[in-house]
Amino acid sequence: MIHKTFRFLLKRSYATTSSGLPYLPPTATSPDAFHAFILNHLKTHSSSSSNSASMLEEFSVNASRVLPFSLPYESVPSHTRKIDPSLQRSNLLMIVHALWEETTNHFKVTSSTGFRINANLPKSNDQLVLTCAHTLEEIRRHPLLTTKEKTTTFGSFILSCNLNKNCPPSVYPVTAIVSSLPRSDMLLLRASLPDYIHAFPLNPYPPKTSTPIQAHLVVHTEPQDPGWSPWICEGSWTKWIPGQILSYRDFAGRETSPGTYDDLSYVLFKPIPSNGSSGGPIVSPEGAVVGMISGSGLENRVAGTCGWAVPAETAFEMFSLPGLERKS
Repeated sequence: MIHKTFRFLLKRSYATTSSGLPYLPPTATSPDAFHAFILNHLKTHSSSSSNSASMLEEFSVNASRVLPFSLPYESVPSHTRKIDPSLQRSNLLMIVHALWEETTNHFKVTSSTGFRINANLPKSNDQLVLTCAHTLEEIRRHPLLTTKEKTTTFGSFILSCNLNKNCPPSVYPVTAIVSSLPRSDMLLLRASLPDYIHAFPLNPYPPKTSTPIQAHLVVHTEPQDPGWSPWICEGSWTKWIPGQILSYRDFAGRETSPGTYDDLSYVLFKPIPSNGSSGGPIVSPEGAVVGMISGSGLENRVAGTCGWAVPAETAFEMFSLPGLERKS
């Protein structure tokens, strides 16, 4: 039984672009348009980028940190807060982590999706963005960070659609990692974002199986099927695809059920997410986020591959319970 469980878990894969050998030093070949845009921003705005040592230290030090304020429960958001997938192009964000070594011109870039959440930082105008953790962990384990050379530059950025469609995407530096749940693949970032990027409501109550959902997917190769729209930067396309909740699993891969004392570590869903969709929201019919896409894997040998996500209720573990916030 134990061996079957391990085989089940090892078949899970993250929904992020990978070369297949992600930890080998990259070659200094000419970057494509997207990577050139990111590297140029990294080189010219390094003073605005978080220092690699401090940022990665925050990832470890702030793991499982509970913030001294609460996150609102929004299982049925109001009309003005409800997520309408057809109107969310400017609110969905691309999270980019980048490394560049000046001497050899080697680089490594990872990307994922993210979204702002409705939590107010005390005495600050900054906002919080929820995304997946594994794209940053891929950077943390990369050889460019362990090289003896002192010329490696690191930066984490948030990209959003420019309101002027003829202009390049807007770029905002990540100023801090305020909390993380590495085992659950969740990362909470701090950044100064414009007001037109609205916060998404989160539902702390996992929906029952068979509940219809909308999943935000991203691809980096131009799709042939209809319905995909150009997204934040050149070489990316986005689409909301309908699906449903299939089942839940705990960390050991055992099937669990909402409405019980079971550990709901993962939610399995359809459709199968494409590479690059990690960190994207799964939205309920009520217009609230009920999960964050993490990757794909086997549901079972009969049902085959499906999407894996982290229930939105997990994000509330990084916040104080309502009424129990610490006073500043």
